[in-house]
Amino acid sequence: MKILLMSRYATLGASSRVRSYQYLPFLHEHGVSVTVSPLFSNAYLQTLYDKRTSWLEVIKGYSRRFVKLFTLYRYDVVIIEKELFPFFPAIFERLLQFSGRPYLVDYDDALFHRYDCHKSGLVRFFLSRKIDTVMRNAAVVVAGNHYLAERAEKAGAKKVIIIPTVVDTDHYVPLERSKNKRRDNNWMDRYAQNLPLFIIANSCI
Repeated sequence: MKILLMSRYATLGASSRVRSYQYLPFLHEHGVSVTVSPLFSNAYLQTLYDKRTSWLEVIKGYSRRFVKLFTLYRYDVVIIEKELFPFFPAIFERLLQFSGRPYLVDYDDALFHRYDCHKSGLVRFFLSRKIDTVMRNAAVVVAGNHYLAERAEKAGAKKVIIIPTVVDTDHYVPLERSKNKRRDNNWMDRYAQNLPLFIIANSCI
């Protein structure tokens, strides 16, 4: 199987790391080929963390993603983190329906409120239902919690699966605490966190 992962961020993006990148070794072990195509580069993130915005990097990211859409024929499944183009109508997600390549979309936060609760009336008017459209046209919606899953179901999503955001305990090890302190870590078995994505990717075909 060949998957195109259209992640939100490059490797410096925490959300992309825990929602997508940490699964890649597992998929590779099972013979799944994954091509990663982030929207925003590490250079963009570095400026963002410095509380600046590099519009040049934004333009580069949008341009790379637009060009990448012409390579969909090489893949069996497309995985989208959140959306293809932020603050742009869901035109390209709609067009994916006609490409013959099903797409899975993943959410770990209420991104739709960035649009339907935006201070700009124009943004609310044109984009308030954008994420609903993205969810409705997806083969599978992966939600990080029940709130997001409920929104996907109301939007008319074909299939909704809840996978909480977790970490790989082989890479992220909790600090030792004294025995009289309560350990309050909600760890999840590595196999349990990786297996769902493999199953979901197969269910898209």
